[in-house]
Amino acid sequence: MLITIEFKEDPIRDFEHSSSKNRALPPEEILRIFKKVSAAEDCFALGFNPSRSRPNWMILSYLLVCPPQVRPSVAFDATLKIEDDLTFQYVQILKANNLLKRQEEQGAAGHIISETKALLQFFVATLMNNELTSAQFKHKNGRPIKAIASRLKGKKEDLGAI
Repeated sequence: MLITIEFKEDPIRDFEHSSSKNRALPPEEILRIFKKVSAAEDCFALGFNPSRSRPNWMILSYLLVCPPQVRPSVAFDATLKIEDDLTFQYVQILKANNLLKRQEEQGAAGHIISETKALLQFFVATLMNNELTSAQFKHKNGRPIKAIASRLKGKKEDLGAI
């Protein structure tokens, strides 16, 4: 996902040296900008308490993996085990990440790397919440993946019944 920003006209600074005032920022550049936000003035001006949160914390750099107790395998019969949806999604994320590493090492074209980054971002987003977009990630049988958000929503509903 790219964020598009619009620069106001500034005669002193000419971004990109072009007539367009709009520019798409990739996540890497957004993270770099967010890391430069000063803790003292800028964080407070943006509504952050720098001792508890910072803008650069909104960009995932590391993905924590839920323990196996949260995503147990289900025995379908004596020979077949079905992995939990979260485990299935983690595998997709690992495959996309490994593909991206190979493409970057081999010097693949920029548009191919961008597509793989978008795919990786899609897998991470659907791991968190698979109900955000119309393009839900689904199993081969057509059933949507049950993401972390839907599990937590189910827990909230269960607690409400008590």
